[in-house]
Amino acid sequence: MIPPQPITQIITPASKRKPKPPQRPPQIKVQKLDDKPSVEDYEQLASMIQMFIDRRSHKQNGARTEKPIKTSLRPKSSEKTTKKEKEHINLTTLSTLPEQIITASKNKDSQEVIFDINTGSAEQTVDGQYVFIATITLVKDRDKNILVDTGLGTNINAKSELIRCTEIRLRNSRILNIISLALEIHGLTPSSIDIVVSTHGHPDHVGGVHEFPDALHYQGWYSHQGTKFNLTALFENDSLNLSENVMLVKCRGHTSDDIAVVVRDAKGRGDVLVSGDLFMRGEDIDHPMMWQPLSADIIAQRESRRRYGCIVDWVVPGHGGMFRVTDDVKKALKC
Repeated sequence: MIPPQPITQIITPASKRKPKPPQRPPQIKVQKLDDKPSVEDYEQLASMIQMFIDRRSHKQNGARTEKPIKTSLRPKSSEKTTKKEKEHINLTTLSTLPEQIITASKNKDSQEVIFDINTGSAEQTVDGQYVFIATITLVKDRDKNILVDTGLGTNINAKSELIRCTEIRLRNSRILNIISLALEIHGLTPSSIDIVVSTHGHPDHVGGVHEFPDALHYQGWYSHQGTKFNLTALFENDSLNLSENVMLVKCRGHTSDDIAVVVRDAKGRGDVLVSGDLFMRGEDIDHPMMWQPLSADIIAQRESRRRYGCIVDWVVPGHGGMFRVTDDVKKALKC
């Protein structure tokens, strides 16, 4: 007979159980202000920034065409990297990330940008004599560089001195390439200009057209009356698209055949009217005597001012700085 085997106790009575020590919540590592960031901190930051770049590129391109660049900086199992080498790799990678962010932002379609090449003015010197300096405007719409008006084509200070009959020096009376110097600031040359728009045929607005022999020139019919040479483009319609977001419009009044430029959705401005002398200055909204004595047709010009001034957010006038079309301006124009 086999003797009975003892039964192993599986369940311990509650009276003999030892109480377990209370569990402490996991400690969260808090980095002090004076602590230096670790290699892991650099890796985490690099991964977050790369994730931002990938998501931004994905939204702009519609679909990801290439695999994202992994920012994992951990060495392969077959490689041995010291702590100092790891830190050097992380710092080198982080230093190139701003360039990646800039590259990603450049992939976004650029909006239309308006540059003030020369701010015009209108100044009375003596009774019945004025100095008119036209505003010159550069519009960049994607791959199109459009110049609106080209000025008188002479040195501004010399011209003022001539009218004021003050002392004139030879060096000040020479014709200077003012527009070319201004274009250089924006990384352009006269040959970079694709289109030149002359808002009307007065010499203070068209004196510099000879600087752009390779550009396509747009002027109203009146400016070409009686000419014997070939014209590249004669603006005869009520409106004409120069580029995707830039349009020519007829705005007769100051002369019988004025034209202007409307820029749609200009960066930071909304819709902008580059008006030529349709608007002389921002002050002529409240002072009609600034434009009416110079108008060929006051009624037509008043209607053109209302028609186009009421549909834009900003106006670049023919002889002054850009001004905003506020509610008071719209009220004065009877929008």
